[in-house]
Amino acid sequence: MNIIQTFPYPVFIDEYDIKEKFIEQLEEHWDETIREKDNPLFMFKGKMHECDELYDFVTEKAQFMITEVMGLKGEVDMIHTETHASNFGTIIPPHIHPNSYLTAYYMVQFDEDKGHTPLVINNPFYQSNVPAFRYESTKPTMWSSENFIPPLKEGNLIIFPANLQHFFPKQDADDRITVTFDFVAK
Repeated sequence: MNIIQTFPYPVFIDEYDIKEKFIEQLEEHWDETIREKDNPLFMFKGKMHECDELYDFVTEKAQFMITEVMGLKGEVDMIHTETHASNFGTIIPPHIHPNSYLTAYYMVQFDEDKGHTPLVINNPFYQSNVPAFRYESTKPTMWSSENFIPPLKEGNLIIFPANLQHFFPKQDADDRITVTFDFVAK
């Protein structure tokens, strides 16, 4: 008997360390009083100064994902990046990144043991309307699990197709810092 996985979504994870330099640059872009009082989520759109090596690293890995992992011909182009600093209570609801081909997250400051909530990717097979009847799950598999929580830690980069729905549950601690990136074909 053969069981063949068909059309699985590739997820790529790699490591890179730029935390201290990145946080130093990030602190220049926020006003601590506004960040604490008005919004549990601080967002900075665009690239951080003096962190070009991070953006080059992510672009290089997105290119690797396209050519080596997915076997496609062509170059990627970063069309969007923003930094999120999440405080206690922050929820980033389920979403996709429309008009993009790949989405990436870099975990600048991230520790689940401190209460930082993980990135959760919804299972597209489980979420579909076919089959319309749901059997009771007896063991977790890639097809029976409602979602997937990638094994991420601080300093990890994750890249996946932009049409995979993903979210961050309610934050149980302060100061999770992530950077998000979107790529299209150049």
